[in-house]
Amino acid sequence: MTTIPPPPTGPRRHTLSIALPASVLAGLPTLEQRTLLGNRIARAACVYHVDEVVVYDDGLLSAGNAAGAKRYMDEMISFLQYSECPQYLRKTFFPLQNKNGTLAKAAWCHPVDAPHHCREGERSLFREGAVTEKTARRNGKQVSMAHCGIRGCLVTLDRLLEKDVRVTVRIEDAEYDKVWGREDVPSGPKRGRGASSIAGAAVAPSAPRDYDGRYWGYEVRRAESFPEAMAGCPYGESYDLTIGTSERGTSSVDAKEGFGLPSFRNCLLVFGGQAGIEEVVDAIETSDDGQGNNDDGGWREKNGSMSRDRMWEIV
Repeated sequence: MTTIPPPPTGPRRHTLSIALPASVLAGLPTLEQRTLLGNRIARAACVYHVDEVVVYDDGLLSAGNAAGAKRYMDEMISFLQYSECPQYLRKTFFPLQNKNGTLAKAAWCHPVDAPHHCREGERSLFREGAVTEKTARRNGKQVSMAHCGIRGCLVTLDRLLEKDVRVTVRIEDAEYDKVWGREDVPSGPKRGRGASSIAGAAVAPSAPRDYDGRYWGYEVRRAESFPEAMAGCPYGESYDLTIGTSERGTSSVDAKEGFGLPSFRNCLLVFGGQAGIEEVVDAIETSDDGQGNNDDGGWREKNGSMSRDRMWEIV
């Protein structure tokens, strides 16, 4: 039985990240199959309010097929980024692909229906937008205008940003009144509507989460190795809870008693490839660059042993 996260009740201070190897695509021979798997992972990440998806090279493919490993990394990242992006922004950030492109089968992707995929007439306090080449004067300074999925209307921001940058925008309800009219006035001149631009403020991508805990999509991070995935927490701190998934795990989420998570600020849930997470970790433990040094980018020096004892494994 699956459990859907409850609706937010206040600011959320913790984050949830997942890490998975790009090699999970290796057993799928067609682009259609790989596209659908990436899209399923994206949909699951949104359902369970994942804030970060780390795609890592587990080294099990790159040793003998570096080009193939890179292809799977590029494909998985593209599938995840495309699925997470609101539909009205995809033409900006994902131009039409040629017949042999990574996203040639993107039409097979199902909508993730996440909260940040705002519908055209939705009065959402936050919206995702793309900075356009148009600018305007606001409070005596030149500022950028963004396309935020409101038909016939751009949002005038509070600062000047680079063109074609994705931005999270806060829009107050009174600004929506200028486009669709006041909801408390049924008709007449006082209702107002049809504005071609409204005001908004560019905010941090984490602003919706910090405001009232609402889920606002995930970011995708590329890690060239498993240690890089473990050490690259983007939230200004390290992952203070790391969980590994394994059929040989020592704890089970199905246990009727005794299973529970400790308190955490940044949690990383790690998935292994076809051979399991044990083989990934063991390969790093025994890796050597030929000069007596483990080629882990200094991870051990900062974090200690890569032993599975550091990771809480669950079934």
